[in-house]
Amino acid sequence: MSVQRYGKNFPSGVSDLDIELWCYAHDERAEGERGRLTRFDHFKNAVDLLWNCEGSTRGIIWNEWTERMIRGMIYNKFIGLAGAGSSGKSDAAACFILVDYLSAPTERMWLVCSTTLAGARGRIWKSVTELWNSLESKWGRDGSSPVGKMVQSKGRIVGIDSDGRYSEALGIWLIAAGKDDEGEADKKLKGLKAPTGGTIGLVADEFSDLGMCVFTAMVGNMSTTPGYRGIGMANPGSKLTPFGRFVEPAAGWNSLSVGMEEWKTRFGICLSFDAHNSPRIKEEGGDKKYFWMPSQEAIDQMALAFGEDSMEYWAQVRGMFCPTGMERTVWSELELLNAMKPVDASEWDYAPEKKAAALDPAFVTEGDRSPIMWAEFGTIKGVKTMNFLGTKIVAESAGEVVNSEGEDVQITVSENMINQLRELCQFHGIPPQCTGFDETGGGVVFGQWLRSNWSHAVKGVKFGERPTDRRPDSTNESTVYKNRVTQLWVQPKAMVRQGQIRGIPQDVVDELCQRKWHPRNHTGKVTCVEEKKDMKKRTGKSPDLGDTFCILVEVALENGFLDTVEIKRTDKRMQKMWKDRVHGMMGDPDVPRKSLVAMPTVKRLKFRRT
Repeated sequence: MSVQRYGKNFPSGVSDLDIELWCYAHDERAEGERGRLTRFDHFKNAVDLLWNCEGSTRGIIWNEWTERMIRGMIYNKFIGLAGAGSSGKSDAAACFILVDYLSAPTERMWLVCSTTLAGARGRIWKSVTELWNSLESKWGRDGSSPVGKMVQSKGRIVGIDSDGRYSEALGIWLIAAGKDDEGEADKKLKGLKAPTGGTIGLVADEFSDLGMCVFTAMVGNMSTTPGYRGIGMANPGSKLTPFGRFVEPAAGWNSLSVGMEEWKTRFGICLSFDAHNSPRIKEEGGDKKYFWMPSQEAIDQMALAFGEDSMEYWAQVRGMFCPTGMERTVWSELELLNAMKPVDASEWDYAPEKKAAALDPAFVTEGDRSPIMWAEFGTIKGVKTMNFLGTKIVAESAGEVVNSEGEDVQITVSENMINQLRELCQFHGIPPQCTGFDETGGGVVFGQWLRSNWSHAVKGVKFGERPTDRRPDSTNESTVYKNRVTQLWVQPKAMVRQGQIRGIPQDVVDELCQRKWHPRNHTGKVTCVEEKKDMKKRTGKSPDLGDTFCILVEVALENGFLDTVEIKRTDKRMQKMWKDRVHGMMGDPDVPRKSLVAMPTVKRLKFRRT
C-alpha cells in the first residue's frame, strides 16, 4: 500500500526521511498547497531525523540564528553570512550542504573553499566530518549503505551516481583557495563542472582571506547553472576583500547603518549576526544551551582589548562592517577604492620612463617582513602619476655567492637582502638614486652596508626624525605633524584623492587601513598616528607593507616623480611684502582692499613643488 503524506502518495516502504528530503528538493507545489509544508520545515524535519534522533553522535541545536542562516541559504541564490566570531556560520553551512546533497545525491556537487586544508579541518570541514561520521554510524547500525564515501586525506566526500558507482563528479569537495594557493585553486574551479542533469554549489568559508578567483567563480560562469547556490561567510573586516565585494550593498556602503541585520547586495542578500543579540545573550539559560557563542565576558574583553570603535570589534563582535567614518584609522577603505585600479597603458600621455623602488628591512624597526615595492611614473593628462608594478618579500636569511675564484662564500643576512634589492632594481632598470629604504634606528648600520655594497646615491628615509616643513594642501592652518612617521603616513592621502597614485595592491590597502590615529590625536593642534608597538600589540603584526608604501612615495617626491601642493608658514612681514607686491601689480597702491580680488586672506602661501 502507498503512503500518503503532505497531500502526496509515496511508495510503500519509503522512510520518513526520504519523504522529507523529496519534499524539500523536488516538490514543485507552492508552499502550503494541499498539505505541503514550507521548504524550510521539510529541511528541519530532515535534520531532526538525521541527527537529532536517538543514538546520534552529533546533533544540530536549533536557535534563532541557525534558522535565519538556513532559511537564507534555502531561499536565495546568493547569500552572505556576516557574523561575529563563533556565531555558528560554519556549522549551519555544513548542515545545509549535507542535507542538500542527500536530498538528491545523484545530482549534487558542492565545492567548499577555505584558506587551507588544515585550516578548514578546524572550521567548516570539522563540522562536515562530524556530521558525516554520525550518519555513517547510524547507517551502520541500521544496515544501510552510505550514499557516498569520505576520503579525509583529500578533503572529499565522493558521491554515488545513478548506477551505484562512486563518482568524483558528485559529492562534496574541499579546495584550498587562500591567497598563497590562488593559482592552483583557480585551475580547479575553472575545471569543475556541474554533474550531467544536476547542479553545483559553492561555499566560501573565511571569504575575506580567499583569493579573488573564488569571487570570480562565485558570481561568474559557475553561477549560470540552474539551481546554483553561492554562499559566502566571514567575520566582516575590509570592504575591499572578496567577501566585501560579494556583500556590497546594492544601495552603496553609505546605506548601511548600525543594527542592520539584513540588506540587499548586488547579487542577493547578506545577513548580519551581532553577538550583543545572540541567543546566548538574549535567551534565558543561553550560557549553557549555546556555550560556543561569545559570552558577555568575552564581548567585554574584546571591547577592552581593541576598543568598541575598532574594526576588530566590529568584525568579531558586531558582525558588521565598521561604518564609514567610525574606523578612526589613518586611511579609510573608501578613499583607497579607486587607487586600487591600475593604470591602463592607453591612459598614459607618453610611455612611462621613470621607476622607483623601496625596501623596509624587517630587523631594522621590529618588523615582521622585508618587502620591496617598485612603481613606474608618468603623466596622465599632464598630471604626474604613480602606478604600482610589484611587491616582493625579501628572503631574510644568510646566503651564498660565488667569488671571483669560483668558490662558494657565505654572506650575511644584510648582504643577502642588499643583493636581492640591487638585482631586482637592476633587472627593472631602477637606478640607486630612485631607491629608498628605512634608515630608522638599526637602519643606519644597514644603510652603511647598502651604500658600500651598491651606491651612495640610495635614499634613506628616517621615520624617527622631526617632520619636514612640507605639508599637504588639505592640512588646516593650525594643524602640525607630531613626528616624521605621521607625515610619511599622511602625505600620500591628497595624492590618492587626486588620482595620482594607482594600482595599490589589496594587501597594502588592508595594512594601510589598520593603523589608527594616536589616542590623543585630533586635539585640533597635533596630528599623530599610533605607535608601531601599539599597532603590533593590537593587530599582531607590523605594518611593513604600509611603511614600504610610504617610503616609495617619499622617494618619488624627492626625485620629482610626483607633485604635491606644499604650504609654508609666512610671518606678518612677509604678508605685508606680498600685499605690497599685489598692490604694485594692480598699478594703484591706494586701491581699497575690497576691490583687490587677488588680495591674500590666509597666513600661508601655496606653491607647487617642481
